[in-house]
Amino acid sequence: MNPNSGPGTAPIPDYQRVIDYCHARGQHVIAYVHTSYGGRTAAAVKADIDTSYAFCPGIDGIFLDEMSNAASTRSYYQYLYAAIKAKPGVPDVVGNPGAAAPTSWQLDTPVADEVVVFEGPAANYQRWTAPPWTAAKPASRLVHIVYAAATAGAMQQTCSRSKRLNAGLVYVTDDTLPNPWDTLPAGAYWTSEIVAC
Repeated sequence: MNPNSGPGTAPIPDYQRVIDYCHARGQHVIAYVHTSYGGRTAAAVKADIDTSYAFCPGIDGIFLDEMSNAASTRSYYQYLYAAIKAKPGVPDVVGNPGAAAPTSWQLDTPVADEVVVFEGPAANYQRWTAPPWTAAKPASRLVHIVYAAATAGAMQQTCSRSKRLNAGLVYVTDDTLPNPWDTLPAGAYWTSEIVAC
């Protein structure tokens, strides 16, 4: 969930209602917080994490967007990971650098429970080569998010490729830039995606 490129400035009751709705169906909801590839201060990121939990205490973890792939930021992300893991329940930490790091340091340290190793348009995804380390990791820890898969056929091709590339968490949309994450695919596309992916 992403109220305002982060938690926003005040609780929005509809978000808690949606979290409750999802939980009643066995689904997990994680909140969006960006790190600007390690450029935001750790204190500012932690403040957004704390605010996310204060506004919606039922969340199941944090999506750390714009995660750095540089191993030199390891201690920065270790601090954030520990802060999230100290929250109630069993918080999940998803790191999104948008592209795969040269090594698996983010999972091995760990600074994330799952990591996005591909984010981009379907046309690029069909040509993308995953780094070798991804084949050795459990699929459940690797995320691919693909946009601009304009047709049901393109979506099904993307889902099929994700399995060959060892991705256990996959999201495909027909939505496009500038914000391909602002709507869910509709109708038969979404129903087919649930089956295909």
